Amino acid sequence: MKAYALWERALLYDWCLCGGEYSLTAYTDSVTPMFLESYRAREPGSR
Repeated sequence: MKAYALWERALLYDWCLCGGEYSLTAYTDSVTPMFLESYRAREPGSR
C-alpha cells in the first residue's frame, strides 16, 4: 500500500510540475496498469 501511495503522489507531483498541461486522469489510467503489473509478475514471497 505504501508503494501505491508513493506512486500516486509521484503522478500528482509530476502533473503539478508540468503546470497541469495534460489530463491527470488519462495519464494515470494509461500508466497505472504498468505499475500494478510489476507487482503481479513477481514470484510469491518476494518483496
